[in-house]
Formats: sequence, C-alpha cells, structure tokens
Amino acid sequence: MRDTELDRAICKFARMAIPRGRIEYPRKPEPRRRRTNYSGMPALDSAALLAVHYDYGRKVLRATFRDSQRTYDYFEVTSREYAEFLEAKSKGAWFNARIRDHHHFVEVRNFGRRNADRKS
Repeated sequence: MRDTELDRAICKFARMAIPRGRIEYPRKPEPRRRRTNYSGMPALDSAALLAVHYDYGRKVLRATFRDSQRTYDYFEVTSREYAEFLEAKSKGAWFNARIRDHHHFVEVRNFGRRNADRKS
C-alpha cells in the first residue's frame, strides 16, 4: 500500500475529511528548559553548603554556600563524585578536599534573586 493510500485509509477509518496531498502529523513539542532555583536544589545538613544540584547531562555541580549566599557551577564533576559527596559525613570538608580546588568553576550571578538588579 502506498503512503497516500494509507493516509486515505486512516482518514476514512477516523471519519475525517480526506485531505489532498500528504498528511502532516503533529510533532511532539520540544521540552522546555527548566530554570533551577533554590526550591529545585536539595537542602543539605551542612554548615558550609546551603544547597547543591547536579546536572547529569552536563556533569555540572551547582553549589550555593551558606555564609556568602553565592552560587557556583563546578564543571566536569562525575556522577560518582556527586554520589560520594551525598554520602559523606562532612559535606563541606569533602567538597573542599575533592571539588573546590580540582574542578573549573564560575560564579552564577543573580541566582535565586528575581529582578534584583533590573532597572526599569
């Protein structure tokens, strides 16, 4: 059966008007990029770290520090390192020993602050 005949058979079965030419089937919408905020980050029982989030696809660990309230992205952190971090007794000490001086990082500006520096 040819494609056009199959399309017409589907339309007849569904009691739809038979369109001329090829039927365009709807595509699934692209997934929206989710913005991460404090509520999306698991809270920690740590004196140094307020919250962390790990992006498995990009291998990025996002950490917010309790004292400074600053957020940093640490790159090329493996999922194994993240799992070990979550299991550590002292998350701050483990973070300082294994992540802080061993991975490239950048500060995330205005993270969690809506319209803080926006001028109208």
